[in-house]
Amino acid sequence: MKLSKQEFVPSILIADDDEYFRRSVLKSLQHLGSIFQASDEDQAIGMIGAQYFDIVIIDLNLKRKEAGFEILKEAKKKNIYTIMLTDNDRDDYIEKAYKIGCNHYLTKDQSESVLKFIVKERITELSDDLTPAVFQTAYVTQDENLINEIRSLRKRLTIDRALLILGETGVGKTKIAEIIHSFTCETEQKFVAINASTIPENLLESELFGHVKGAFTGALHDKKGFLSAANNGTLFIDEITSIPLSTQKKLLKCLEEKIFFPVGSTEAIKVKFRLITSTCDDIKKLVENGTFRLDLYFRINGITLTIPSLKERVSDIPLLIKHFMRQGSRQVPISKKAMELLKNYSWPGNIRELKSTVEDFSSQHFREITPELLPDNIRNNSPILQESTAGHFVTEQHLRYLSQHGLHKFIDKMLADVTIEFFNKNCHKSPQEFYTTAKISRAYFYKLMKNAEDFYAVKSEKYS
Repeated sequence: MKLSKQEFVPSILIADDDEYFRRSVLKSLQHLGSIFQASDEDQAIGMIGAQYFDIVIIDLNLKRKEAGFEILKEAKKKNIYTIMLTDNDRDDYIEKAYKIGCNHYLTKDQSESVLKFIVKERITELSDDLTPAVFQTAYVTQDENLINEIRSLRKRLTIDRALLILGETGVGKTKIAEIIHSFTCETEQKFVAINASTIPENLLESELFGHVKGAFTGALHDKKGFLSAANNGTLFIDEITSIPLSTQKKLLKCLEEKIFFPVGSTEAIKVKFRLITSTCDDIKKLVENGTFRLDLYFRINGITLTIPSLKERVSDIPLLIKHFMRQGSRQVPISKKAMELLKNYSWPGNIRELKSTVEDFSSQHFREITPELLPDNIRNNSPILQESTAGHFVTEQHLRYLSQHGLHKFIDKMLADVTIEFFNKNCHKSPQEFYTTAKISRAYFYKLMKNAEDFYAVKSEKYS
C-alpha cells in the first residue's frame, strides 16, 4: 500500500441541516478535496462511523438543538479534525465545544473569509505528513505518543540514517515499516522485507547477498539477494538479532561501504537503500552477551522507535476489533461484559493474537459475543503462553542457541544461567543453604558451578 502525498485527496464532511448553506460551503471548498454532506445528526454520525474524514465541519443546531455536540463527540473518538460552524456565539457553547475537543469554532458570518483559509492550512499540514486516516485503516491506533513518534520520522529519517523498531511479537512492526517507507520514499522505490528468523542459518547469507552459479552445492544459477533487490529503496530486516555473527560482520561491511560481494563472487556490487530493522529481543542484552555485534548495533540504531504492546494500548482494542470485524465474513456485536474481558486480557500475542480471535468470532454463527462464548484463556485472563514462561525460559534467543549448539550444550547453558541467577539473587545463602533450597546434592551443585565457570569465567571461590 502506497501512502505518498501525491495521492492524497482530503475528504471533508459538512454536517448542516441548511441545504442552501451546505451548497455554499461545498462550492467554496470543492476544489480542495472530496466533499460529503449530512443533513442531520443520525446521518452525520453514521457516515463518521462508516468511513474516515480528514475534516468535519459541524453546525451546532441541526434538526435537533445542540445535536452538533453529539456529532463532535463521535468525530473526536476517531481523532478527526473538527470545525464548529454555527450562528450561535454564546460563550458557554464555545467553551463546551473546545472542552469536547473541536479545533476551531466559527460563526457563519466568518465562514467566507476564514473557513477556506483554515481548511487549506489543515490540508497543507496533512499533505506534508501522515494523514490521520492512516491510523484508522493501515495501522489502527489512537495512541498519540506513538502517532507523533511515527510522524516525526519524516523530518528525522534520511536515507543514510537507519531505523530500529523495537516491540513484542505481534505488535505490527512490519506494517509500521511499510508505512514509514510509504511516506519517506517515492512511489517507484521498492520496499523489500526479509524475516531473518524464518530462514535457516546456512541459507541466510545467500538470501541476503545472493550467490553466483557454483558457489556451493546446489547453486545451479546466479541468485539475486535481498540487498540487490532493495537498491534505491528500503530494506526491512525483521528479527535482525537472528542473524549469526559471521553474517553480521558481512552485513556491517556492506552498510558502511555501500558495497558487497555475492557468495562465491569476486565482483563487488554497489547498493544504496534506507535500512529499517526490528526485533522483539532485548538487543542490548544480546550485545552484552556477545551474540550481537556492538558495532552493528550502533550502525542500525540511528533512530529507535518502540511500539507499545497491546496491553499498554487498551483504548486501541475496541478499534482493532471493529477494524478486523469489518474485514471478516460477517460482523458480530460484542456485549459490554465481553468487551470488558477483551480489554482486560493481556494479549501476549498482541495484534496478531487479537486478529486471530476476531476472525474466529466472525466465522462462527453467533448473534452476539457474550462472556461465555469467549475462549477460557481470555475469560479468565490466563494467557496460554504466560509472559514469565515465554519471555524468560523459552525465548527466541534460547531456540537459536539450541539450533546452533545442540540440545546437550543448550541444557548445560540453561542450568548455568539458572544457577547463577538464583545464587546471585540469594547471595546471603551459603552453598549448603543453596543446594538444600534447590533440592540438589552438594556434588551436583559444584558440577553446575563448574559449568558456569566454563561458560562465563565465573570464579568458583565465590561459591566455596
